[in-house]
Amino acid sequence: MRNLKVKKEHQPASFRDAIARMIADKITVLQCSIIKILQQWDRRYSVRQKKILLLVFCAAFGGYCGYLLINAMYGKANSAAISAGYIPPVAKPPPYRREKDSIQSIIK
Repeated sequence: MRNLKVKKEHQPASFRDAIARMIADKITVLQCSIIKILQQWDRRYSVRQKKILLLVFCAAFGGYCGYLLINAMYGKANSAAISAGYIPPVAKPPPYRREKDSIQSIIK
């Protein structure tokens, strides 16, 4: 029985592989620097301080999300149309009329 696996010749690394390797190396260096910063931050604060910081972070961004939600519902952009009592009509596209094909003209 023939060997179904064909041996491929070893091709030199292409230009794209070199760029991908450089990008991966830069990402690794960035991740290592972020890890070092977070480890220093972790050593600096106690458990109680970390819990307080987490609570402040959650409260700040929760408040911001609430602000965005309320602003989307009752903000200035929506209040002008509502306060005037005017609701703009929904524009309908014109009806699509298909031209008759040569076959359709023969049939009818």
